[in-house]
Amino acid sequence: MEQNLKKPYNLNYRTAPHSNITNKVDTNRKVNGGKNRMKKFFQNFGMMLFSILIACAIGEVALRFLFPQKLGTQQFSNHKDLGLLPVPNQEGFYLYPGVYNYTYTNDASARRITSKDKAANYNKTVMLIGDSFTYGIGVNDHETFAYQLQDKLKSNGVQIVNCGTPGKGTDYALKYYKVFKEEVKPDVVIYMSHFNDLQDNFREYYYERNGSTTLKEKKFDAAFYSRKKSISKSKVYRWFSRNSHLFSLVKSFVVTVMMPAHVIAYEEDFENKDANDFTNLILDNLQSELEKDSVEFHTFYIPHENDMKELKTANKLRGPESFFKNYCETNGVAYKSFTDEMVNRNQNIEELYLEEGHWTPKGHALAADILFEYLKEK
Repeated sequence: MEQNLKKPYNLNYRTAPHSNITNKVDTNRKVNGGKNRMKKFFQNFGMMLFSILIACAIGEVALRFLFPQKLGTQQFSNHKDLGLLPVPNQEGFYLYPGVYNYTYTNDASARRITSKDKAANYNKTVMLIGDSFTYGIGVNDHETFAYQLQDKLKSNGVQIVNCGTPGKGTDYALKYYKVFKEEVKPDVVIYMSHFNDLQDNFREYYYERNGSTTLKEKKFDAAFYSRKKSISKSKVYRWFSRNSHLFSLVKSFVVTVMMPAHVIAYEEDFENKDANDFTNLILDNLQSELEKDSVEFHTFYIPHENDMKELKTANKLRGPESFFKNYCETNGVAYKSFTDEMVNRNQNIEELYLEEGHWTPKGHALAADILFEYLKEK
């Protein structure tokens, strides 16, 4: 008779000690706890990122309606000898909501165009060297006084070259001429002086005094320009610069805090004997360079709106204009001021200036007429 026999015990089996069971439970808890913490971290990170995006969107909308910022394509590139210059071969735009919205075109040499003609026969070249007024901040290419002057003189075989760059002074005029004279080959150089040139010179951006009669050229901060060049190549950076008011505000703040030496600010009533003496020295050197090359030297003064108001109401010149006028008269440099001409030809001064201080298209048109008449007599 068969018996129901139990299967023999597995003699290799050993009951796990209590400590091992506890360790496994703890390990599982740790694994599960780690997963939960990781999950919670990503949830919190996602919520934080979402909150930041919402805050940025609210900030962007608020700035657009309440405090719109300047937007535009990258305006400056780095030149090995001149530092910041307009970006060559660029068709760009700049928008200052409620003030201006203009397009600009720079040629292969980083100069704003004065004509759309690809080829023309010229027998005389006039180089205009100046700051943002000469470059034409705030107006389209065909509205700048340089472009309009070229149109007026084209039939006379005269070429106008716009060598203006925002934020530059007399030291730039000297440096620019020395760097580009062989390329441009000007017959006439007209330095377009402005009240803030004295302050630009005082920053000693291109030169420093080497004794009482000579200048020493300065080297640029290569690291700064290298960083700027690498950042500006980013498509993301360029897109935000053209489209985001919040990005523009943050960028302005970062530049102001981290690179104050490259932030240009002007005092309208700036008076400084050292700045005047240094500018005298720069003008002496510029005049000497032009005489050596047999190039005509002329200086025009571009007035601030308050220069014109002072002349109109009190019939007197303000400090910077008096300085440039006295220098030219003392040193035999041909000189002309837009101030009195503009006051006499347009009684409504406000029509000539944008809210932020540069010329309107009407101001540029008037300047082109005055320059044209002046050059016709020469």
